[in-house]
Amino acid sequence: MDFRKIVRNQNLLSGVLLVLLGIMFLLTPTYALTSVVRIGGWLLVISGVMGIISSMRFGVDAQIIGPVLILLVGIWFVRSPRSVISYVNILCGIILLISSISALAQGGRRTTAQTMLIIAGIVFGVMILLDPFRLTNMIVRLVGIALIYQGAVNMSIAGRMR
Repeated sequence: MDFRKIVRNQNLLSGVLLVLLGIMFLLTPTYALTSVVRIGGWLLVISGVMGIISSMRFGVDAQIIGPVLILLVGIWFVRSPRSVISYVNILCGIILLISSISALAQGGRRTTAQTMLIIAGIVFGVMILLDPFRLTNMIVRLVGIALIYQGAVNMSIAGRMR
C-alpha cells in the first residue's frame, strides 16, 4: 500500500474516532469521565499485578510495596470512579482557592485584569468546593468540543490527500 494512502486512512480513522469520542464527552460528560477513570484504573491494576509478579519472580521483596499500592489505587479507580473524581476536584478547588487568596494577600501593584483573574480564581475555587461535578461536567464538555474540532480537522486533511 502507498504511504500516502496509509497516512490518509490514519487521519480519516483518527478523525472519526475523535468526533465520536467528542460527542460522547459532549453529551454524557459524567459517563465519559467515569469511563476514563475506570480505564486508567484497569491500567493501574495491570501495572500493579505485573510489578508484583516481577518482584516475586526476581526475589526483591522490598520492591513489592510500590506495585501493591499501585494495584490498590487501581482497584479504587475501577470500583468507585466518582469518588476519585470528586477527591481530585476537591483537591484542585482547595489548591486554586489557596493560591488565589495568597496572590490577593501578597498585595503590591497589579493591573485590573490581574485582580479580576485572582477574584475569578477564588470564585471558581469556591464553586468547585460547593459542587465538584458541575464545573467538571462543563470542562469535559469543552474537551468534547475540542475533540470534535480536532476530528473534523483530521478528516479534512484526509479528504485533501488524494
